[in-house]
Amino acid sequence: MYGRLAVAGTAVDITSLGLQVCGEIVSFWFCQAWRGFNEDIQNIGQKANGLRMPLRYLRQLIEDFRTTDPMIASDLEEKAKSIEQAIKRLKAATDRYSSTASDQDSLWFQLKKAAYPFRKEGLCDMASDLDSVQRVLDTALLM
Repeated sequence: MYGRLAVAGTAVDITSLGLQVCGEIVSFWFCQAWRGFNEDIQNIGQKANGLRMPLRYLRQLIEDFRTTDPMIASDLEEKAKSIEQAIKRLKAATDRYSSTASDQDSLWFQLKKAAYPFRKEGLCDMASDLDSVQRVLDTALLM
């Protein structure tokens, strides 16, 4: 249901799923099908793009601290696990919306694009989830 990494049991798996989801958001909404279509969608793409480096850095920190300072690694893992539900909701949204653009050249796709298939509240939910991931990453990386 949530894709290849959905059964994210460890903090490293969660950060990897986050990276995958952010990449899907950036490539689908920001760079491809909906580029320039709506400011809200571009904002979500920019937020997702901005999370990629901190997610990579958090994943690397967890791996590095596992051997040098397990207490710090444990704390970082707990912070990473706290974003799991937000990441899974984002993954579900990317799966749902990406099916909309499976055939971008078709007349049906052009009609759907014209009808703007994204609900404002759906975009607000995604933006909120991205913001909550950002807050956790900010906290974790400030340590």
